[in-house]
Amino acid sequence: MAPLAIQAPWAYRENGSALRSGRLSPPETGPAMRTNFQFSCDPPLARLRVTGELDFTTRDQLLDVFASLSCRRCNRVELDLDGITFIDLSALEVLDQEQRRLTESGGTLQVVAASAFYHFVVDVADFPSLRPPIAQAPRLTLLRNDSSHARGGGGRRGNAHIR
Repeated sequence: MAPLAIQAPWAYRENGSALRSGRLSPPETGPAMRTNFQFSCDPPLARLRVTGELDFTTRDQLLDVFASLSCRRCNRVELDLDGITFIDLSALEVLDQEQRRLTESGGTLQVVAASAFYHFVVDVADFPSLRPPIAQAPRLTLLRNDSSHARGGGGRRGNAHIR
């Protein structure tokens, strides 16, 4: 199924399709920032990508997206939050509540990608279940040629190699 792009805030037509519009920030906060929700559904799996800001002004739209996924019988949700530029506690609480609801009903909500800002806020706010899985980072090991050093040879000490 093709992704459905929805920008917050939006209104629904009677047939269920979304009307798109952008959210304008107050003049003192700088230029307008759009929040974009894109999701694909292949029940029971849904993939949701969110870009922009998640805060108290987009909280209801996030709840609406989760309700829509639930109506489509998607109980496994993969979240891509790599494009998040701002997130506040109200949005983290929505994610946490949805994760708990899905877990209680036998489903899952997993953050599969996240921006550095998201990582920082999730760590500071202490929401460990909303952290994305840590990819295996390359290991840095020091390799020595001990036999050449023992003979007084000119082997290089401590060559760093990444495995």
